[in-house]
Amino acid sequence: MEVTSPVNRIHELNKYYETAELCDKSIFAEQRSNILLMSGEHYSKKAEKYFNRWRDSKYETSEKQKLRLTKNHIHRVVKLYVGNILTHSPGVTIVPQKDSDMQDQKAADLNKSVWEDAKYQHRLKEKTRKWCNDFIGIGEVAVKIFFDPTKGKVIGYEPSQDEEGNSQYDDNGEEIPNMDNPVFSGDFVFERVFGFNLLRPSHAKAMEDAEYLIIRKMVDVSQMMRWYSQDSDKLKMIHKSLEDEFVVFDESKSSYDRSKNQMLIREFYFKPCQKYPEGYFYICAQTEF
Repeated sequence: MEVTSPVNRIHELNKYYETAELCDKSIFAEQRSNILLMSGEHYSKKAEKYFNRWRDSKYETSEKQKLRLTKNHIHRVVKLYVGNILTHSPGVTIVPQKDSDMQDQKAADLNKSVWEDAKYQHRLKEKTRKWCNDFIGIGEVAVKIFFDPTKGKVIGYEPSQDEEGNSQYDDNGEEIPNMDNPVFSGDFVFERVFGFNLLRPSHAKAMEDAEYLIIRKMVDVSQMMRWYSQDSDKLKMIHKSLEDEFVVFDESKSSYDRSKNQMLIREFYFKPCQKYPEGYFYICAQTEF
């Protein structure tokens, strides 16, 4: 693998990001508009204030002035399409490759029980409805699935250590747990990715043909500081990112708002290729931190 300096590397990643963002800019604008249509916020704020002043006016209006009343049926249409898809495609199941093979039957039953438990634990039925809603409403659906070692159940605690880094023991010879450093079992995370936050190379005709994909998202600065609390150089860059302000889409409000104490993170995922035989990924901001 070719070794490049951090400055050259972040410059190269920024070029990838800018090119990918530009090639689908019109599609991203349409997808954002689709969300506003679904939530009933399809009128501009300026027009909304104008009509409010008109309706609330104490003065009589002339006969030539007319007010057009509209009703947004997009939400009902989306619910109808989503319901039809989920009704005809309820899910998947696991069956033996050979019905007559007892070993295949046992393996299928075991894997089916694991799958049913995973669907229950991760509430996949509820998540599938949201993903289907994105597919119909926004026009694209994407999910990032990864294993997070900080999730799941607490299985123990890291041992307490002295100033020299040696484990400490009690009178019975057992390690003293550090209650501030719990150890979790880990669990899978299903991260919802809006279509306008998933970027591709401009020359890729389909997602499966892209040699890399980019996911952008806003992350709380306080969370970033916890992740890199032991790295002074990265902490400086995180503090520097507070100077930047972004206009982002708020999923809970279905509207745009200015970011507060957040920073934009870019995740680059390279598939196995000649440059990265085993694949590779970068997580960075506009400037490396």
